[in-house]
Amino acid sequence: MNDLTPDYTPPPRYRLLGQALIPLRDTLARRLASPLPAGEPVAEPMKWFPMQAERWQRHLKDGHRHVERICSEVLDNEHAGEAETQRAVGRFEAWVEAMLDDWDTVRGAWLSAGLGEFQSLFAAALRHNLVEISAWLDQLIPVLIDPISELRRRGLPLQGHVTLNLTLKLTGAPELADLTERISQASILAEKVLARRRQAHTRPTKTSRGGFLDIVFGAALGSFLADIFDDD
Repeated sequence: MNDLTPDYTPPPRYRLLGQALIPLRDTLARRLASPLPAGEPVAEPMKWFPMQAERWQRHLKDGHRHVERICSEVLDNEHAGEAETQRAVGRFEAWVEAMLDDWDTVRGAWLSAGLGEFQSLFAAALRHNLVEISAWLDQLIPVLIDPISELRRRGLPLQGHVTLNLTLKLTGAPELADLTERISQASILAEKVLARRRQAHTRPTKTSRGGFLDIVFGAALGSFLADIFDDD
């Protein structure tokens, strides 16, 4: 925004976009404050957790594309009207709601008690990105609808060249460091478990695939049964 004066009026498409984003902002805030949902039992957590992580990575990669489309189809398009705005916002809403649904899936899933702490950390890491989107919408909407009032509220000059940084940044959650540390420690414990089991057998025995994978997955998530680690 250049050479703003107190009489500055944003292009109609800016106001349209800001108003169209309000329902999404309100939905996001409401769902972030919602209680724990009733989820589904997870039969194979070893497959389920990586699948959820991969889905989230795809969401994050899609974020840049959705913001770029809002810019190209609405903000940078002098001919954009109601139809173009609603179309761009609709796609953005679908992206955010898919993330909210996946977050609810993770935090509401029924998992064994040993996986509870890992589940909580994982859900918190996902919520971190949703909060970033919520904060971005809180900043963006008032600038689009009434930039002069927003500049005045921030104590910024109302004339000359004014720059507002409204970039959507999706960053790694603080919980990721704790998750990484727990996975590293659990991997070491898993090696000790497997080594002790190998030493316990005087001759090779065939290990069932399911049992072995259950042990390794449990190690990766830092959730072990106490009797596994009891010294003989």
